[in-house]
Amino acid sequence: KDSPAGVADDEEVFLVMAGFGLDGEIMADTDEKVKEAVGWVAYVLAAFKKVSGRGFTAEVKAQGSEGVVGARSSDVSKHARAVIVGNCGTLQGGVELMPEAKLDDGMLDAVVLAPRGAFGWMSVLADVATRHRAGHQRLDRLVAAGLTVEAQRPVEAEIDGDPVGPHRALAARVIPSSLVVRVG
Repeated sequence: KDSPAGVADDEEVFLVMAGFGLDGEIMADTDEKVKEAVGWVAYVLAAFKKVSGRGFTAEVKAQGSEGVVGARSSDVSKHARAVIVGNCGTLQGGVELMPEAKLDDGMLDAVVLAPRGAFGWMSVLADVATRHRAGHQRLDRLVAAGLTVEAQRPVEAEIDGDPVGPHRALAARVIPSSLVVRVG
């Protein structure tokens, strides 16, 4: 089966996800020894330390797209805590952040998380837990062949779970049929 890979900034190839903001902070802060001891729970522990951190103004633009799921525009501009772009919508521990993401559809999916305070995070968690598809004020979903993310300041980033340091921009596009899986 052929599956597309994503390319971040034409330098790094990712197969699963690339993230900006909270996602990058979690990956940078996860202790390897804790990860060896408790597995994916180490990411949850790192998230608790970082969740109340500073957000950033993000502009996310979709190219060759269906745009924002459930909206008229193909772009999102807002104060965000995280922007995640991926081929796959499932996080460690089986959490489906982007339930409609498909590895082989030739599109990238993105989610912009923009909670405000504890109630905002509870609302986002409820949205993710119930696999709500559209219409949420604190969570925007986009689907596109290419996506650009621009932040007003450098924010921590990650590519396929590896921290890559602070960045202000990410340009991601699909490379069709770049991964061939043979089962036999």
